[in-house]
Amino acid sequence: MIRPIALATLAAIGLSACQLSGGAGYATFRSETPVPVSMASIAGTYDGRLPCADCSGLRTVLTLGADGRYRMEETYEGKRVTPFLTKGSYRLDAARGVVTLDRAADGRSVQVAGDRAYVLRPDGTRVTDGPFPDAFILYRTY
Repeated sequence: MIRPIALATLAAIGLSACQLSGGAGYATFRSETPVPVSMASIAGTYDGRLPCADCSGLRTVLTLGADGRYRMEETYEGKRVTPFLTKGSYRLDAARGVVTLDRAADGRSVQVAGDRAYVLRPDGTRVTDGPFPDAFILYRTY
């Protein structure tokens, strides 16, 4: 009787040790090697509301194509201005999941992990500090 309980406990401990981590830009389990991303796997639309210094939010819709092209629409919420539309091409660092947009978008970068695109700082790091670190995430809509 003790053996089945001990096996169930060991299985529960073993499963809890496998933690999904997207911190490096790819899905990985602690005991597995990283799984690189491809343009086809990240293709889709990512949508979010980023912080804005002089408006209620910067609605950002970023569409990444499997062909290396993107379309980004940015709308300053609470202001009467025409949305900014930027189109161009992007580069992908497949091992890290980092997408770098061309000069038309000032070389901005996001790190794609699963259904999220984390907006990166100019130095290529994620925003993890400050009052709203989760506000710098775009969510995949399809």
